[in-house]
Amino acid sequence: MTLEEAAFMAGINNQPGTYDPFLDKKEGETDEAFAKRKEDRMQRIKNRTIVALQKMKQLGKITDEELNKAKEKVNSGLDFKKGETGNSTQRYSHIVDGAINEVIDRIAAEKDIKREAAELILYNGGYKIYTTQNTSYQGKLEEEMKKDKYVLKSRKNEGKNAQAAAVVTDHKTGEIVAAVGGLRRPNNND
Repeated sequence: MTLEEAAFMAGINNQPGTYDPFLDKKEGETDEAFAKRKEDRMQRIKNRTIVALQKMKQLGKITDEELNKAKEKVNSGLDFKKGETGNSTQRYSHIVDGAINEVIDRIAAEKDIKREAAELILYNGGYKIYTTQNTSYQGKLEEEMKKDKYVLKSRKNEGKNAQAAAVVTDHKTGEIVAAVGGLRRPNNND
């Protein structure tokens, strides 16, 4: 990571959505308005990055020469490339997936930011999400649904298996305590 990249990262912590370089065009927004909004955002990013660099200098972490070189690079434009977020190999139950997606959508709506930025806030913000899932029931239901007796050939889609779903509720409260939304085979990521 370069010095200017580190300064950018240090500068976005308090408002990551405000300094997100990846803007989407809003519905009904003209090309000119979108270009202006993007230009304003990039200027805000440059300003914030320079503030972070100056703070590094003030704290004695970088020299005047390093500050000036980094400022030149920032002023000539930072190169942003979109990467992947999150751990794509992590698997959660359908209940937990649903809860996570709902919280991400709520954060995005409340802060008026993109879903990707809300996802970063959720995963890095120390949030705790509570669900009605009973982990013991969930595990048993998932194990049961892995059994071959539930794998049936689809009548409509040649060469494919039919799907199944199961939901277990607490009869006293009506809360969903376990749910499986399909037949997951060990080598199948569906």
